[in-house]
Amino acid sequence: MYCHLLFAEDHIRYKMAELQREAEHDRLVQLASAQRISVRRRMADWLVSVAERIDDQPRGQLAHAEA
Repeated sequence: MYCHLLFAEDHIRYKMAELQREAEHDRLVQLASAQRISVRRRMADWLVSVAERIDDQPRGQLAHAEA
């Protein structure tokens, strides 16, 4: 019976570590996705403002691109 308890404890530790790794991976994926959208939006805003300056038609504010 003692052997079964050790196996159960090891299995629980292994499963908890696996779930923590998955949660950390999901968190990192979410952070990476959020930053990518933000970079795209900033780049689009920058391109729009540069195009307006080239055309000599600055609007005074940046247009926000839809993601």
